[in-house]
Amino acid sequence: LHTVRPLATDSDLNIFSFQCVFQCAKDNIPLESQGIYEIPCTSCEQTYVGRTNRRISCRIQEHKAAINRQEPTSTLVQHMKQRGHKIDLTGSRTLAKIDHEKSRIYREAIEIEKRPHTMNTRDDAQRLPSTWKTALAAHHVIPRTAKKIRRKQRLSNIERGRCLDGCTASETDHTEKLKVVNHIRTELCMGVRLRKRTALKTENV
Repeated sequence: LHTVRPLATDSDLNIFSFQCVFQCAKDNIPLESQGIYEIPCTSCEQTYVGRTNRRISCRIQEHKAAINRQEPTSTLVQHMKQRGHKIDLTGSRTLAKIDHEKSRIYREAIEIEKRPHTMNTRDDAQRLPSTWKTALAAHHVIPRTAKKIRRKQRLSNIERGRCLDGCTASETDHTEKLKVVNHIRTELCMGVRLRKRTALKTENV
């Protein structure tokens, strides 16, 4: 790659390596750039992946307007109507900052393929070679909101007095149930503290 890159630069070509495909999206990438973005749902694990050649913040505003108008062609509106869910536009984030359109097209398809639970149709990833899809299948991404939703559902199930498999919990395991509830609450608190520490480190840098 180091040998090819100078030649590609001289020929005005863009290098798109697998290394950048598997890099995690950084939370501190501003929405004021063009590239690939992700919009989560507040009620389920599904997210919407999109691309734009303008500022991502402008594209998010367009999605908001489409939701307000209840545009039938909007994927977000379709998800809301079919599932009765709400879209978390404030939780939108930049997955990759990409200036070139061809690179954006492929990166969007890659991000969709990496996420088994998306609102996008799988046709959006059909342009990828089959070998790429095989490699990406081993690197599926779990959305941040999905982990939070799973913990809340688990906590809710236990507090309602039900086992995780749907069976009614007996009074004899009430003590164990409380232990699990407290453990989950501790995990949630630790997650909040970790995010605050990360945010402080980012501000200090």
